[in-house]
Amino acid sequence: MRRRHRFLTSPLSLFALSLAVLAGCGGRPPVGSNADGAGTQDAATSGADAGRADIDTPPIVPPTIPPSNGECAVAIRVDDCCQAPQPVALADVLADECLVLWEDRYNIPEACKKRWPKRCELVDCASAEPLSRVAKRIGGVCKYADECTTNTDCTVATNTRTCCACPEVVPRALLPINECLHEHNATPSGPWPKRCLQPCPEVLCAPCGVPASVECVLGDDINRCTAR
Repeated sequence: MRRRHRFLTSPLSLFALSLAVLAGCGGRPPVGSNADGAGTQDAATSGADAGRADIDTPPIVPPTIPPSNGECAVAIRVDDCCQAPQPVALADVLADECLVLWEDRYNIPEACKKRWPKRCELVDCASAEPLSRVAKRIGGVCKYADECTTNTDCTVATNTRTCCACPEVVPRALLPINECLHEHNATPSGPWPKRCLQPCPEVLCAPCGVPASVECVLGDDINRCTAR
């Protein structure tokens, strides 16, 4: 482990990534996307899959989070642009389809998309990452918490709900909360949840590597899991 200086964040959310959100792809762009990142899944598939009627896109299904896995999580509202991630109660995520886990920010229900105000078409929000991807109840309130204390608290996983997702370093504490995070080289213990999308076969995704190792970086404010 190594010591890191104060971790800085922006209060703004990820409208700059909303094009990727609406395209249903995150983590890495589909092959054939524009160099400036404006490519979409439709653009990537329009050639090879033009005229196809057998492409079946599973509907977005709200998560089923076992309450015993924790009381808090980091989530973000997706019914408006320029929203910031925040620690919230898991019960609120289950009760509000437009309040989604941070890892599911690219999967926006249609009903939530329709609520976006027209001003969102003219706003370019600065990208922001949450202070931590882990939240815990402290003093009766959900607050950001350390992602790790040792390297073993970190792992490599892929969010199977996101098309073209790459393996990334995540806090191990997220695995029991988000059933669609598949730990690298792990064998599923049972049938894959219906809401977890498998890699999109109609999209040609650019290749990506797997982090060779993980590290718990001790920060002045928050300990974070990173690739080493």
